[in-house]
Amino acid sequence: MAPHQVSGSPSDRCTSTGHRCDRRYCASRNHLDHEIHPTTAAIATLGDPTRALTAAVASYDNGPAAGLLLLAAAERAPHDPEVAALVAEGIKALEDALRPSHGDAAPQLASTVLGTRLRLRAQRTTPKEQTWP
Repeated sequence: MAPHQVSGSPSDRCTSTGHRCDRRYCASRNHLDHEIHPTTAAIATLGDPTRALTAAVASYDNGPAAGLLLLAAAERAPHDPEVAALVAEGIKALEDALRPSHGDAAPQLASTVLGTRLRLRAQRTTPKEQTWP
């Protein structure tokens, strides 16, 4: 077993060794449970496509929903399959939330929402400074 891995189930990682990698996993799991899933559940209830997409953009650009998800995707997921699974779960949650209002376009729209967040972070602008067409 590699030094950063913990035996047992993925949920054991939050209670077993307290190793730095375990804290990262637990932070990602907590982020999914307390930020991503509640946000995407609210988006999924919006039947109007414009309202659903606007809520997704506002939640992921203005709110905390995507910050840790994108950090985990870039930093930990390439080295930790369990964190990669959590990132995939978060992305799928956004796709599933957009599917009721946007159908088959949901994966592309989810990519656009996340890509916009990443771009705004790279430009160090806030959504208020960004000009939307």
